Amino acid sequence: QITCTPNWQQCSDWSACVNNQQTRTCTDSNNCNVLTGRPALVQACNAQCTENWQCSQWSECKDNEQTRSCEDLNKCGTSLNKPNLIQSCTEEETKTSGTGISEKIKSLTKTGEENISAIKVLVEYKGGLPIALVVALVILIIFVIVYKKEYIKPKGDLGEKKQAFKIRPVKVTDLLMEVINSLDIDERVIANKLIEGEGIEQEELRKELGMQKTRFEIALEKLERRQIIKEREGDNPRIFFNEWLK
Repeated sequence: QITCTPNWQQCSDWSACVNNQQTRTCTDSNNCNVLTGRPALVQACNAQCTENWQCSQWSECKDNEQTRSCEDLNKCGTSLNKPNLIQSCTEEETKTSGTGISEKIKSLTKTGEENISAIKVLVEYKGGLPIALVVALVILIIFVIVYKKEYIKPKGDLGEKKQAFKIRPVKVTDLLMEVINSLDIDERVIANKLIEGEGIEQEELRKELGMQKTRFEIALEKLERRQIIKEREGDNPRIFFNEWLK
């Protein structure tokens, strides 16, 4: 008689808490079709448990990858909204940045040397300039060169930077109930609903939508994880949205 011994592999993560219950699946790699030794598939939970992930800083870029560790401070036992632990990176960025600074210093040094040489020629030509005047002239020319290179930027560059940090606030009358409800369905629905308008404080927005505080806070946490909320001021932040949502 052949006896089949179940081999239960690692089970999936617990699902979200629904009606004070969480579920998961476990697989028998031997397919014995028996339940002997199977781990529990259902457990009780607190329906208000919300994942609160805190992550360490990204490690240095190695083999074009960075890693970090994250911990759920609320210990919900789920990982539905767990942040990424690995991201790609480029090691050449640091090298390029360092090279750029080095080249910039060389350029400034070379320019300064050229101007000092020109001043020496001028002094030799005039023949009788006071030493104090020559020194002052050298310092003035070097100051003007450095100032122009470091502080005077083309208007086009300033405009591009200003546009890159443009904030698009949300208008209360257009942040409808279905926008919050759609967070678990399709994030693109949110992008299509939000338009430019006045910012609003969290408490005012919650009252406007008629949502219970707990449910509203969960919705806001989901928005924050998607980096939609742009700015906060004080204990009751105003809600703004990034330019990419337009």
